[in-house]
Amino acid sequence: MASRLGLNVGATIGPLIGAWLATHSYTAVFLVNAGTALTFGLVTIFLLPDVRASGQPRPEPATGEQPAAGPVETRPTAKTSRARGLLSDRRYLAVLVAMCATALAEVQYQVILPLHLESQGHPVTLYGTIIAINGALVIGLELTLTRAVQRLPIRTAIAAGSLCIGLGLAVFGFGGPIWVFVVGALIWTFGEIVNAPSLNAYPAMAAPVELRGRYIGALSAMQSAGYAFGPLIGTTLFQYFGPAAWASCAVLGVIACGALWYGVQNRFAAVAPPLEDKALATA
Repeated sequence: MASRLGLNVGATIGPLIGAWLATHSYTAVFLVNAGTALTFGLVTIFLLPDVRASGQPRPEPATGEQPAAGPVETRPTAKTSRARGLLSDRRYLAVLVAMCATALAEVQYQVILPLHLESQGHPVTLYGTIIAINGALVIGLELTLTRAVQRLPIRTAIAAGSLCIGLGLAVFGFGGPIWVFVVGALIWTFGEIVNAPSLNAYPAMAAPVELRGRYIGALSAMQSAGYAFGPLIGTTLFQYFGPAAWASCAVLGVIACGALWYGVQNRFAAVAPPLEDKALATA
């Protein structure tokens, strides 16, 4: 939650600053962007603590003693069995497909929304305002709504959230008055608030303990794949079909909803309660 809070504070302020800079100089936009990235890198290098595991080193074998070969020989077998364990989980593979579809749809607000607004004759500042609305609502409402979402079956929360993301973005395709974009932003933001916390928590809850890292990594990889290929797909569709390209977001939302409805198991809470809450409950 803390990570998402920081991300969305930046997502709220950043577009407003970017839109203001763009009205003066696009060069300034890129220079400020590079400066913030450099600052983050320096903070990471010099201020963040080293949290790598500090386990005890393995004892060296005695003179003339051969090191045990068991662990070395079993590593390839363990890795292979873990990979097969992930690939054999058909329900979780459906979750991965849904994550990719959701990312393909959601990245279009960064890709074709600015092009669409420009083609409609809207000012650059409208784009910054839409993104700021999204970030501000997430900051103000996510913690409160997450408590309510916890009472829902996790399948319902995640699937409905992905559907709303796709449908909200599709509303942008209607264009025209500014209020249409505001309505689309509200639906999309609601879907993100409902979907993201539960979906991000789901792999750790659904995976066997020994496969937890692979489940989490696979979900992140599929999200990155959607973000990577989404711009190419979105700009191509927008070039040939114009505003109708937004309909693909609705299609992706429906695909993600169906895949999540099949893949997500309802035997978990929508969002795992924080460790602090568990400690207080057992005190």
